[in-house]
Amino acid sequence: MKSIEVAVRHLIEENNTLSVVWNALLDIWRVDSIPKDLDGFYREKETESCRLEETLERTYFEAYEELLNSAMAYVTPPWANEQDRLTLIVDAMSVREACLLRPYLEAEGYQVESMSFSLSALPSHTEAFTRKYFNMGQPAQITGKQGIFVSPPGHPVPQYPSHNIRFAWLRYPDRGLHATILSPSEVFDKTSEYILEMMRNSGRSAFMLTSDHGYIYAESADHAFPVAQSVQREMRKVFGGSRYVQAPKEASATVREKTLSVGDTLLVRGRYVWRQRDKRYFHGGLSFAECLVPVIKIKAK
Repeated sequence: MKSIEVAVRHLIEENNTLSVVWNALLDIWRVDSIPKDLDGFYREKETESCRLEETLERTYFEAYEELLNSAMAYVTPPWANEQDRLTLIVDAMSVREACLLRPYLEAEGYQVESMSFSLSALPSHTEAFTRKYFNMGQPAQITGKQGIFVSPPGHPVPQYPSHNIRFAWLRYPDRGLHATILSPSEVFDKTSEYILEMMRNSGRSAFMLTSDHGYIYAESADHAFPVAQSVQREMRKVFGGSRYVQAPKEASATVREKTLSVGDTLLVRGRYVWRQRDKRYFHGGLSFAECLVPVIKIKAK
């Protein structure tokens, strides 16, 4: 996997871990057109993404401490100096969707001007993000902060949003990923269609797409770090179905070596997951897949 070899070499040569990892992820997921077998594409590229993080975990453990410290220090949102753009917060949009959206939107008459990254709040979930940047508990409350909330079918895409609207929060792909009956390709199809409809209905010509967090998608053992069944049981005892826990009553040395702390909150590090019925979609922890979020600037052609 050439992208992993290149990333490791750049980590040795450079002093910008997050940018190196982001560029390696872009190399993994970048496409010129939407793959015909999109679900197969997801499975293949998810394996490569996992191998990238596994290599980092094995050869440069400090990368996760750098990720944690950078996320904690990151306080200025990407839209701070972009008042002329309509900011679409695409819930759980990751590098996967960002790379696929480029050819999709360009085919629909839009130009992707740039694609960079921001950092999630910690833990890497919606509530931490909304508290940090909007001082609100739930994304639906953005309607009181120059925003609209879109979560089809209950909250459909509005036809004529006001021109003083600065933010639009789309509950996809997060909502679709939580619905285990939908495949990644079905979730992307819905997400991309909603984004296009929101942009067309807005009456605007300049946009920023960003996200509150990314995610780990672990459909098979190739998509997660190997972990013994006994350790999985320990992790489940401490974290339940989550990837973070506040003030854990007990956590063995085996569990703690797979975590990092923010205050009294324990975060699962990297792509350690444990079996949870049909669950394949995870976020809230400290992995590059969860914490590096896209920032895409777009304009109408």
